[in-house]
Amino acid sequence: MKKNIAMMLCLVMLLGCAAALAEYTNIGAVNVNGAFEARCVLPEGYTLETSELDNGGLVSMITSQDTAKPLLILSIMFDDMYADVNKLNDLDDEALAYLESTFTDEYDMDITYTETAYGTKLLVAKEVNGEFADVYTIYAGYEFEFVLIPTLEGGADSLTEEQIQLVIEFLSNLDFVALEDDAVPQPEGGKKFENDWAIAGGLVQVYYEEEGYRVTVNVEKEDGTGALWQYACYYMEDTDSLVSVSSSRDNYTIDPDTGDTVYTDTAYDGIDEEGKSTVFTIDAHGCLIWKDGCDDAGAGLEFANIGRFDGVWRNEEEEVEAEFLWNGADEDSLFYTVYIQRGVEGADHYALYLMDGSYDPATGKLSAEGTCTLFTKNASGEYDSQDDGELVDAFFSMLENGKLLYETANGIELEYDIMGHQ
Repeated sequence: MKKNIAMMLCLVMLLGCAAALAEYTNIGAVNVNGAFEARCVLPEGYTLETSELDNGGLVSMITSQDTAKPLLILSIMFDDMYADVNKLNDLDDEALAYLESTFTDEYDMDITYTETAYGTKLLVAKEVNGEFADVYTIYAGYEFEFVLIPTLEGGADSLTEEQIQLVIEFLSNLDFVALEDDAVPQPEGGKKFENDWAIAGGLVQVYYEEEGYRVTVNVEKEDGTGALWQYACYYMEDTDSLVSVSSSRDNYTIDPDTGDTVYTDTAYDGIDEEGKSTVFTIDAHGCLIWKDGCDDAGAGLEFANIGRFDGVWRNEEEEVEAEFLWNGADEDSLFYTVYIQRGVEGADHYALYLMDGSYDPATGKLSAEGTCTLFTKNASGEYDSQDDGELVDAFFSMLENGKLLYETANGIELEYDIMGHQ
């Protein structure tokens, strides 16, 4: 078959039930990465059981209590080779011949083709001894593979032609349906709030999520005590503000020995009472103003815009990595520590830059200055280090495509590493 059964099953399988339809009982809807649904119906007497794989995908086994009935397995996975292929119908003869060879290289297979009631071509691969059958198609770059094998316990050793035809008939109902985009677009006026904001000892982070905003406020005192506020907000156009619908406050202390955050109690958590909503606005100086509806904790505080750089950014091609650490603020400035590494550890040579950076919301750029240390592997395999001695300037800004622009004399673009940014 095209892939080993144990390795090929992945991505998302969700199935719902509906009223009886002819000799079928369950209507299934496979939601594929939120882009579209594959819909069909289950044969009579079959039930679905889905479990998650280590690679993040799901395997869906469709079984019957009747041990004489075969086991059905559905897998869906995206294949970069078919990224531009809308349907299996679009493959030319050469591509189909290659596809068929992936089934016949290891097994003696009989290859035929059929179509669903909606015109989607299906490749049907039957192992000549009846050990298994495989029905395969492509839609929007995703490979759909439906494997039929004899039941695992108490059944026959091979499939009958009648059983294989049952699967083909089952899949003749397969349909692909685009999902309607019912997401509410982010309000234009609310976009300016979606950023990180800071004062000495305090950080506010604002994220847009589906139909509203998630706002977290973390304020820590010099004595090692602090609190974390979390709000679910919506944008109110009339007042140009974010207004909360639910709020929570968790108090904590910092363990002086380990530096760990130890949460001590929850002051409140739930839907905001009438007249108790929290409001966030941006004043004439571009600062975020926090008016808490429960304990007025934000009184007198003005949070400055510090951009959203915190995390790790990479450019694999150039072997450049940048890490930004938000280090807080003093009375005069808001600052980041920036580490930039050119080359990889283990190589004969690599360079490490250590810089202090500050963000200017007027230009949208973080400017940084620091020094460079060169590392060279010696004969014993250890590294000798040498400070360059000259100050290095760098500028960083966010691009519309979500990447970070790292500007020096020649300008390097660093791609965002999602695993590095929390």
